[in-house]
Amino acid sequence: MARVPDVLGLPVRAAVRRIHEAGLRVEWIGSGAAKQMVPRAGSIVSHGDTVRVSSVGPSADLSDVLEVRDVLDDSDARDLVAAGEGGNE
Repeated sequence: MARVPDVLGLPVRAAVRRIHEAGLRVEWIGSGAAKQMVPRAGSIVSHGDTVRVSSVGPSADLSDVLEVRDVLDDSDARDLVAAGEGGNE
């Protein structure tokens, strides 16, 4: 088992390094600092699982987020979309 590290606000290289050091894989959406992630920081997941990180902000084109909807469960997909379009940050 592995704990998902908190990488929000980190630039791509630092975030990816921290996730890999935790024994996890990364799927990155967008470019720039991490603004959203699934599963959430602190979650316990299986070693080798994938953490999906998005640098898409509220004013960005949501197509960057929507392309990963099919690989997330419904609640995680809703969290990412709501954060991207709702300006909840």
